[in-house]
Amino acid sequence: MALLSWPHQLVAIANKQMLAARAEALNLAVSLRDYDPSARPRPHQAGELVVADTPMGADVVPGQLDEPMVAMCSTR
Repeated sequence: MALLSWPHQLVAIANKQMLAARAEALNLAVSLRDYDPSARPRPHQAGELVVADTPMGADVVPGQLDEPMVAMCSTR
């Protein structure tokens, strides 16, 4: 989605550092910008992603299932 233009602003609610690492691993040219809730929304520009940076509760390893998270989510 971040590589295409859209008529509305897209905001990813995610960990910015994790997104940057995944983009680099996938060789994607994406510029991550901090979300500013006081700024006026603008159309999404291809190759750019606005991120509402959110801390992760644990380290994320691509391809590895987080068993405690699965257990927590499946009980709700």
